[in-house]
Formats: sequence, C-alpha cells, structure tokens
Amino acid sequence: KALIRSVARLPKPEGSLDLRLAVRSSAWREDGNDSFAGQYTSLLNRKPAGLAEAYKTVLAGAYGSSAMEYRRQRGFSLTDVRMGVSCQIMIQAKASGVLYTVDPLDPKSGFMPVTTAWGLGAPIVDGTMMADRFRIGRQAPHVLETLSTALKKERLSEGPEEGLACMPVAEALWNATSLNPQQATILAEAGLMIERHFKSPQDIEFAFDSEDRLVILQARPLLLQVRSAPKTKDLPEVLKK
Repeated sequence: KALIRSVARLPKPEGSLDLRLAVRSSAWREDGNDSFAGQYTSLLNRKPAGLAEAYKTVLAGAYGSSAMEYRRQRGFSLTDVRMGVSCQIMIQAKASGVLYTVDPLDPKSGFMPVTTAWGLGAPIVDGTMMADRFRIGRQAPHVLETLSTALKKERLSEGPEEGLACMPVAEALWNATSLNPQQATILAEAGLMIERHFKSPQDIEFAFDSEDRLVILQARPLLLQVRSAPKTKDLPEVLKK
C-alpha cells in the first residue's frame, strides 16, 4: 500500500507517455571502498502495477551467488547486507554515458574522460556496446576533445511493454558524435559541482533527455590506483632468490 501511495504522488510524464520506473539496487556498502559494481540487480522500464514484484526481485539480488562470493572475498559476513531500493521515473534518454571527474590513468592531466552513446547507458557501463570517447577540460571553458567516434547503429531503449530493447539508429547518426561542446560544458560544470560536494573524484552516470536536459543518474566515488615506485633497496633481496 505504501508503494502504491508513493507512485501516485509521482509526476506524470509529458505527452501521451505512460509512467515507467527504474527500480535500482541501493545496498549498504555499495559504491564505497568496495564497489559491488555489476553484482546487484536493477530493473528498468517497469510498469507501476508490477512494482511490488520488481522490488522483491531487487531485494533478492543481495543474495545472488556473485554478490555472496564478493562479500566472502572481502571478509564480510555472508549475512552482512542491507538492501535499499531506489525507484525513479525513467528518463527518455537521447544520449547517455559515464563521466570521470579525474582521469584514472593520468590524474594530473586536467581532463575528464567521458564515454557516451545514443539511448540508455547500461551497455556503456557493462562494456557490451561501442561508445564515443571524449576528454573534457576541467578548467573553463571546458574544451571538448574527441578521442574516437564509434559506429552506433543501435541504441538501447525502452521496450514497447516493459524492459529494454535494442532499436535502430537513424543512419545520419551512425557516425555522429553523441556529445556536443555545449553539452560538454553543462556536464563538466555539474560533475565538478558534485566532486566539490563529496570532496573526492567522482564516477558519474548521466543522460541527456529528449529536450537536451542533463539528468544525473548516479554518482559514486572514483577509485584511483595509487602507484608507488619500487624500492631499489629491495632488488638485491629479490635477486638472491
């Protein structure tokens, strides 16, 4: 009953579109020092009538075999889990992607790496779809540098009923860049604002909707590998063996 009341308070989509929900995992310890990336279940483009079942499915994802094994390897108790569920209105995404506010391969470069593609961004996150790659300058005017443009013949979109489906992309957009300089400036300013708020580099998932409005879908700490130079005094000891 509480779920039904909450859905009733959500704003209705513009035009003739029916309300669809993204039902996403939001577990304790997720996206902290231990990322749990890809371990938990999220369900996209769900009808409100099926929200209770979708909610239970996401809860049950906390006890999937990969998540249980990940917790075991990290030294957590197998029962040491609390699963919350985030319900959001689906975004009619024109393009989506991932922004790192610091380049993990070169943190002092002054650039922010971005990957984008047409439609929803799930295939970018899991690496199953080719995407455009860019770098955006951290300093204003946030110069957009194109690294590579992928051939994008398909996009992930909402299915006609529920769930997701691959849809064809108009031929004129196959080789077009899915991020323009104006969008890059808006994205850079938002990313740096989020970074300042959390006081650490961020890994941000975003979308531009059909009206070219930026929507921040998720932000998590960006884990940077600290590389230390090998100690030369250790070399003789290694060679002895």
